[in-house]
Amino acid sequence: MHPQHQSPLGQKVHYADQYDAGLLFPIPRAPQRQALGITGALPFLGADLWTAFELSWLNPRGKPQVALAQITVPCESANIIESKSLKLYLGSFNNTRFADAAEVQARLRTDLTEAAWRGVVVQQSVGVPTRSISRACRSWTV
Repeated sequence: MHPQHQSPLGQKVHYADQYDAGLLFPIPRAPQRQALGITGALPFLGADLWTAFELSWLNPRGKPQVALAQITVPCESANIIESKSLKLYLGSFNNTRFADAAEVQARLRTDLTEAAWRGVVVQQSVGVPTRSISRACRSWTV
């Protein structure tokens, strides 16, 4: 986990010209919740809702593709994703070729799930689902 002062927020940054999942900056939720006296089970329900109105990438022939993505990160996740880092991450798709929208959606789901749950050890056993982002990128308009 990065120290919070290393967040891209308020910093001069270089815009990536190719896809880069390393741009995502997760911020742990626990310290702020502890400061508010919230420990154990959360006394509330909710989610972080993000809408990417112009998510774009290139198809295999280099033709620009555009979609609308709706991203939902449950409040139970270990981390919130810092907003500028999400913007930079989504921008890194602009000049990157992907086979189709399904590949873009799968990449978003994998990367955002990893960032939201980074630092959490999830026990896997038969019949127990792993934690994931609920309906990540559930809506597409291409």
